[in-house]
Amino acid sequence: MQQVKKEAILQAIKFLQATGCQFKIIDSNGDEYGDLALTKSKGTKNRKYRPGEMHKHYLPYVEHLKVGEVASIPIEPFDKSSLSGAVCGWCSAHWGNKTYKSCTTDTEVQVLRCM
Repeated sequence: MQQVKKEAILQAIKFLQATGCQFKIIDSNGDEYGDLALTKSKGTKNRKYRPGEMHKHYLPYVEHLKVGEVASIPIEPFDKSSLSGAVCGWCSAHWGNKTYKSCTTDTEVQVLRCM
């Protein structure tokens, strides 16, 4: 790191300490200053599946589903609760609440579009 950057960081630390602030600074080298504990920010959770991976799996089954039709979405390679939650979330967002019925078996998520 260039000396001018290091001095700027040290000056900022003095200002923060003088005002009684809590802080955590991580410079471009990964060096840490301050004692504020860092927490995970929202949206950086540990994911089982890559973003969009599940969506690509179930979308072809439900995107053109008409009232009265049933979609049978294979669970593999996902787990039942994750896939069921994602499918129901999509259906509610695109068709509205109480416009479909869903059922999860050992091998598939079934969706009946009612309205």
